[in-house]
Amino acid sequence: MIPERDQAIIRDRFQAELVNPVTIDLFIRPETGLFIPGRQPTTSRETRQLLEEVAALSDKIALNVVDVTSDPAAAAAANVTEVPTIIIRGPEDGRVRMLGIPSGYEFATFIETIVSVSSGNFGIDDEVVKILDTIADPVDVQVFVTPT
Repeated sequence: MIPERDQAIIRDRFQAELVNPVTIDLFIRPETGLFIPGRQPTTSRETRQLLEEVAALSDKIALNVVDVTSDPAAAAAANVTEVPTIIIRGPEDGRVRMLGIPSGYEFATFIETIVSVSSGNFGIDDEVVKILDTIADPVDVQVFVTPT
């Protein structure tokens, strides 16, 4: 899926910028080829292929694939309700969750997120971090992206 030229660029970037290991959890529901009422087709197969290619570009990236059909407990534990769901985790106590295939314009954001999670540096101004540190309760931030 990722052209060789782009793989080389991403591999070089990962080599230079990945500081700590990153784990990517991918929750999928494999396609059966059958139409099941109430269950829409997903991009699970394509997302898995894309993430396998990305993970192969650095030994600091581990990819865990979870089939929500055969392991619903793992999906429930991660609060996964839609597929494909991607959870990117680094050494810090935090994670980034993405829903859907990170292709098109979202692919660059996906790569940037891997680098940021690895380094723990999200480019947030120190003053903003100080303000955020005063928040005592957990907060979920949701960002919605639509192709245009």
